[in-house]
Amino acid sequence: MPDATADELYDRFRGAIESGAGDEDRRRRLMLKIGDALTEHGELPEGVQGLIDSVLAAWRSPRTPSPDALRRARVRVWQALDARNGGDSTAIRDRVDRSMRAALCLTEIAEPEELYENAGWAAEMLSAKPWPRHTRYF
Repeated sequence: MPDATADELYDRFRGAIESGAGDEDRRRRLMLKIGDALTEHGELPEGVQGLIDSVLAAWRSPRTPSPDALRRARVRVWQALDARNGGDSTAIRDRVDRSMRAALCLTEIAEPEELYENAGWAAEMLSAKPWPRHTRYF
């Protein structure tokens, strides 16, 4: 669904959360659904793509990824954003920047009450329309 709207993506992500049985299952289902959308989006730089492939493999495994491994991945994605944008890791200039920001969602072990916020952010970043937008969950 590479041309999906933020609302369409959010509905997909919300469905993943709500189909889970327990906090850990809901978190894992959301991460995998975001990973699917990120794969469809297809705009990650090569080095970041390999890193995110590893993170997704960890989310697919029976155990939750370790917080340390996720933290290391998060730092590397932020470093790549910083390097890509000339030292400005806060810039959201194009689809690649948006993909990298959506990838950051995969490096979080969100608390149950944060899952919908993560879903909303990933939906905003992966939607067909450029940032910024205001949608029903922000």
